Amino acid sequence: MLWWTGYPWAWLESLNQRICANIGRDARNLQIGHSYLMDGSKPITSFAKLVRVLREDLFPLLEEYCYEDYTSLAGVLGKTLVDVSAQRFREELLDPDQKDNLIRALLAPCPELSASFSVVKVEQEQTDSSEPEDIGAETPDAGGQAEGQQA
Repeated sequence: MLWWTGYPWAWLESLNQRICANIGRDARNLQIGHSYLMDGSKPITSFAKLVRVLREDLFPLLEEYCYEDYTSLAGVLGKTLVDVSAQRFREELLDPDQKDNLIRALLAPCPELSASFSVVKVEQEQTDSSEPEDIGAETPDAGGQAEGQQA
């Protein structure tokens, strides 16, 4: 399951609102289309594909839209993703082991989505922890003996 089931379109709408608010002239014509978040005819379902789209498509495009003005870029993507003083994206957030931090950074500028992600994350962790840990362990049969054991 994609980390943001139900979120990509709301996130994209929020991103486009921030583009219009921070870029100024012609911003309405510079909005990001949904095709960036598609894999063929379906939404991206792989975290690795999302990272590739961010790194190779969206970040460079937004950097160009802002004329490399990292203050404006931080207004669009948020200060968690953009290091204004170093004039760069926080590339370390794109590492596979930083998945949750990247999600939080993407959602930080949209508090309504960020709060929803926190709830989904907690629910997912609770579901994961409620599953049996000793899958494949021997289980007693109807006679009280573990399968494969003889009385």
